[in-house]
Amino acid sequence: MMVEINSTAGVAADAPPQRRGGTHELIGSSRAMLRLMDVIRAVAPLDLTVLLIGETGVGKNLVARTVHRLSGRPAERFIAVNCGAVPPGVQESELFGHERGSFTGAVRTRIGKLEAAQGGTLFLDEIETIRPELQVDLLHVLEERRFTRVGASHALDVDVRFIVATNEDLTLAVTEGRFRRDLFYRINAFPLVVPPLRERVEDVPVLARAFLHDAAERLRKPLRDFHPRVLAELMAHDWPGNVRELINVVERAAIFSDGPLVEDVDLHPTGEFGATEGKDGTPRAPGGLLHSPALDGVRLGRPRGPASLPGRPAHESPLFDPTTEADISLAEVRRRACDRAEAAYLDHLLRRYQGDPRDVARHARISRRSFYYKMKRHRIKAATYR
Repeated sequence: MMVEINSTAGVAADAPPQRRGGTHELIGSSRAMLRLMDVIRAVAPLDLTVLLIGETGVGKNLVARTVHRLSGRPAERFIAVNCGAVPPGVQESELFGHERGSFTGAVRTRIGKLEAAQGGTLFLDEIETIRPELQVDLLHVLEERRFTRVGASHALDVDVRFIVATNEDLTLAVTEGRFRRDLFYRINAFPLVVPPLRERVEDVPVLARAFLHDAAERLRKPLRDFHPRVLAELMAHDWPGNVRELINVVERAAIFSDGPLVEDVDLHPTGEFGATEGKDGTPRAPGGLLHSPALDGVRLGRPRGPASLPGRPAHESPLFDPTTEADISLAEVRRRACDRAEAAYLDHLLRRYQGDPRDVARHARISRRSFYYKMKRHRIKAATYR
């Protein structure tokens, strides 16, 4: 059960940022982030219920913590509950607690997250996943500031600041009958949209460097920065997984880097499990290219067949299929083109140096570890060139 309890007691407003656990700090100087911070500073002291709206991975938990830290309750508990990770059958007990003997297995009285947050802030993420019956009880708590444990005969008063979050369109959920209209209007007192990373791409370098610094400390590596080419790749990516995806990309790059510069990142990893699938179910190779035998000569070293699609030379082979990928982004096409060029470049050097990794790495001005990383990414085997 993914329930997090974290106290920010005694943390000053100007405490140093800690992006992995503990107290978090919002990072960024883009117009979108500056506007977000202005709104947070305005609403945080007012003790209003705040509704955070944003895609998965944008950092709604971090925004909620910031609201709490800047509120009139910074020394009290901040308790976060991922409602989507709590089974529907135990949501009521998890939030409101229960009395001993109130149901089978209730061998002792348990305090719920609402009661544990007394005096502080309760953050309910994925609010749309709360079952309809419990939505009525939650509405009552928001309006009356009283609740009753499961199996109890008397109500308890509660003083809690509520912050709720969703990655869905709650108006659509209301229309479809999945979310109560009265509860929606109650939590929508102050909606706050958290922008996706693609709408604040200028923040990518500072975020990536902050995450790299964290990873370097954790891995005890002398990593200082990214190669300019790598930063350009990061800024060109559309980040469907938002900040969470960026953290993962940077940490993977840190693991495979010797330092002091990160010279390569893998924006579309597939691990050891073979090809991934596109939206239409078409297998994709580890670089994200459409997996077609006609492109194997470009990706995999020695040609196994024609190096182009029928009737076209390799450099004119399409980077996407307009019949199945009409909504593909420019960033994705650019990434595929870079992958294809990189694979072709490595193929050329491997042929020139007869598969010697030292000579290829030296010529390409990359570390040998980075070379092996790229070989694995493009599924190229140096032994086939010897």
